[in-house]
Amino acid sequence: PYSRGMEAHRAFYEARRIMLLESQEENLYIPTAMSKFWETYLRLFEICLAHQYAERAGKWDLYVQSLEAMIPLFFATSRLKYSKWLSVHVEKMKALPTTAPKVHEECLNGTFVVRRTTRRFSSVSPDMALEQTLNKDVSLGYQIKTMQETSGFSQPISRLLSTLS
Repeated sequence: PYSRGMEAHRAFYEARRIMLLESQEENLYIPTAMSKFWETYLRLFEICLAHQYAERAGKWDLYVQSLEAMIPLFFATSRLKYSKWLSVHVEKMKALPTTAPKVHEECLNGTFVVRRTTRRFSSVSPDMALEQTLNKDVSLGYQIKTMQETSGFSQPISRLLSTLS
């Protein structure tokens, strides 16, 4: 579902971008409220794509740049806590070269994201990696409990575990 939604947005984004460029080249572009809306949508989508790319590829400079581009959007949508604390976060990230040069160097090397595989473009943010790990653990625990209940082996397994401890 997520990837299909992203593909639909990308297809729309590309089509709208082409239409916008063609109308500007032919001097047919007349700014209206609707065209401004779609231009804003395209800009928002560009920021989201840049942020997603920065996280997945481990590109530190693009990551900070995309976060900085999001700040006015949070102000515009009255998300004051997000805008306030994201501003603080971005300023601290920009100050890393002087305040913590080794940490900055590690971030430039892509260690601000978690890579579980050697595949390219598969990195995720640390909070997302933690959430995925917890979801897998909960799912695995539920599956084991269900297997024990349905198979009738819960007592022999618990006796075996008690002898091991």
